[in-house]
Amino acid sequence: MAQDQVTQDTLKQLARSINLRDLGGVPAHGGAEVKRGVVYRSATLSGLSAEQLTAIRALGIRSVIDFRYNRERAVHPTPWQDMGCKHYWFRDYDPSGGGDLKSLLSDETLTAEKSRTLMIRVYEELPFGHIEALRRLFQTVVAGEGALLFHCTAGKDRTGMAAALILSALDAPREAILADYLATVEFEILASPGFRRKQAFPPEHLEKIRPIFAADGDYLDAMFSAIVKRAGSVRDFLYRTLELTDADLDALRKRLLA
Repeated sequence: MAQDQVTQDTLKQLARSINLRDLGGVPAHGGAEVKRGVVYRSATLSGLSAEQLTAIRALGIRSVIDFRYNRERAVHPTPWQDMGCKHYWFRDYDPSGGGDLKSLLSDETLTAEKSRTLMIRVYEELPFGHIEALRRLFQTVVAGEGALLFHCTAGKDRTGMAAALILSALDAPREAILADYLATVEFEILASPGFRRKQAFPPEHLEKIRPIFAADGDYLDAMFSAIVKRAGSVRDFLYRTLELTDADLDALRKRLLA
């Protein structure tokens, strides 16, 4: 695998700086584990240093699936061609309504608990608000044209949701899925390129919105509970909502399991 050309120290640095991590190594179906060097997840990829670009090119990533909105991509574009990628997919949309940090901070009654409650609601809607992107993600993995990377802004919410569903499709145990999600705790989201505007927020405001930046196991539990409530089960969500077939899931396992 191309990943063999990249040192473990470099991979750790990429994880700390842009939350770039390999899904490989997670235990899955029938005692197998996810292959290394096939599927990666990350935060915003704009503003990469020459050293980071060199390291990412060495990973052999050929496709990028971008879960971000139009306005996010406009401010922090993904340098997919400089990364050596052949394919870059994004959904052409912006969410309706507000919800940005400045809007939240204008609420004088905002508390950390309210922010946490908001995140629970966000996670309940996440998989149902990104069906098109999830379908494309699974299709691209199954197609098998080199390694793939998917990302959002922090590499936590939309990316964490997508990673959890891929791992679920591979029959990874829930504790392993949670461990992958919680690994984002080691990445300082508030210092990431996508959140440089934090400098404008007073410390007391940052504390109120800190749950928004947190990787909290309750958030992921809320997502899975919503899937069960609305789709019947995770399996039903994969089959009926994402319209995957037995052949798709068999191909996914052959592609990703070692």
